[in-house]
Amino acid sequence: MIYLFRPYVSEQAKKNVIDVLNSGTLTQGRYCDNFEEVLQTYYNINNVSLTNSCTSGLQLCYKYIKKWFSNDEQRTVLSSPLTCLLSHLGMCHEDFNPAWCDVNKSNLNINLDDVETKIDRSIAAIHITRWGGNSLDYDRLYDIKKRYEDKYNQTLFIVEDCAHLLYHNYIDFPSIKVFSGQAIKFCTGGDIGWIIAENEEQNKFFRKLRWAGLDRDNGEDFRSFQNVDDIGYKFNSNDVAASIALGNFNGALENVTKHQENAAFYDNYIRNEKVKLLPYDRYSNYWLYTLYVDDLEGFIDYMSRANIQVHQVHKRNDMYNIFWYHPLQNLNEIEDKYCCIPVGWWLSQDDKEYIVNTINKWK
Repeated sequence: MIYLFRPYVSEQAKKNVIDVLNSGTLTQGRYCDNFEEVLQTYYNINNVSLTNSCTSGLQLCYKYIKKWFSNDEQRTVLSSPLTCLLSHLGMCHEDFNPAWCDVNKSNLNINLDDVETKIDRSIAAIHITRWGGNSLDYDRLYDIKKRYEDKYNQTLFIVEDCAHLLYHNYIDFPSIKVFSGQAIKFCTGGDIGWIIAENEEQNKFFRKLRWAGLDRDNGEDFRSFQNVDDIGYKFNSNDVAASIALGNFNGALENVTKHQENAAFYDNYIRNEKVKLLPYDRYSNYWLYTLYVDDLEGFIDYMSRANIQVHQVHKRNDMYNIFWYHPLQNLNEIEDKYCCIPVGWWLSQDDKEYIVNTINKWK
């Protein structure tokens, strides 16, 4: 079977784990500090905070945004329902309600045309999931943000769920970005996440609230001599996870390039009138390679019989009972057509040619 996902674990990551297990420090320690420093260097940004998952990081974002609103104010977040369920749970825990926006059929990201029609004073944030690591029109998003803030004289927060990417093509964009090192993501730590804050004030908030509201950076005995001003969480990472992610990081960056090269190969050689490809995306990480087929169930069965695993990966969240269904024109049209095929770093040239030939023979 050619699998859709596979965890990447380097030899250095394995050595790091042994070092941690022999060190006497399994929780947040030097490997967490070292991995944060590596991320700061790579993204050229100081405001990086490790968490135990991307999901926790997203909840911390909405905990921060929540403090800017009074208890009686409506708190609504514009978001596309096409993402992992976990992407939306953090905002719900912090008493925000998602308002559903349509998708862009060319990349499956949130449709900014629909955002324009639905944004008003009640909107606290726009929640962005970059599907498969696909790129976004940041110039237009910035224009939406600026016009909102000029009109209503209040901040419009942008929260980016970057779970599907490692390389970010617009790291200086004014948003809070949350990345994932979950098992099958580019830079896995088993389960780990990191937040890139917009500024130092946000970063200090995230670093305190990830550990119960206590400041572990000030050198004091944080358990015994600090007061707690805000109720925090147990969202910090640990040295086991950080050691794996740190050992994987350089290889993970190389793997992004391999995904991009594999996607380009598909773009060049998949030719089947029953299969529609998305437009080439020069800034995509291609964690997923998504295409459209007319007969989804038949395609999945056909590929499975050829020992190639394909899947939709995520379903629209508004189908879950905890939310509410909202008809969205584009998403309604494609929800039974989009499908992801293996594009990962583990594919050999023979694998790619076999996948292409199998798709091209589908009738």
